[in-house]
Amino acid sequence: YIFNPARKMHERIEEGPHTQFRAVGSGSMYSTIDDLYRWYTGLQQGKIISPVLLKKAWTSYKLYNGTDVRYGYGKAINQIGAHLLVGHGGNLHNYSSFEWQLSGDGIYFVILTNQGGPGAMMLANKVAAFITGMAQASGKHKPDSAQLIKLTGVYEIDAFGLMLYKNFSNR
Repeated sequence: YIFNPARKMHERIEEGPHTQFRAVGSGSMYSTIDDLYRWYTGLQQGKIISPVLLKKAWTSYKLYNGTDVRYGYGKAINQIGAHLLVGHGGNLHNYSSFEWQLSGDGIYFVILTNQGGPGAMMLANKVAAFITGMAQASGKHKPDSAQLIKLTGVYEIDAFGLMLYKNFSNR
């Protein structure tokens, strides 16, 4: 599916260069940042599953020997101080993605890249460390809401060092 802005709806596209297998996610699913945010919002508002079931899904489970697996129902679960981070990533051919939800803080962000490998996850973890204040050892500080809004945008990263080059948004 692809969003058609003229018709203000998603439409299934079954032919053309954009339907090549390598250009879609697993299961040939198309998605946008807006779709992912709607999914996150729907989860938060209890429109997709109940808050009780969501809490269960976002609970890290322990093995019989007591080892915390830091994984819930299909999501990585991390607790950093008072911050609950719930996330998941994907990697297919030359694309990678990772998303973290800090729902107690009202924060959700997604890293999408057309580079394979762990780049999206590494960058997402760096952003999460910055948001939660874990990056303070390097002289950085936890940003306030106004600073986070300024970070919203589209960025270009290099393939190896994960350096942010430029914010291409209008903000």
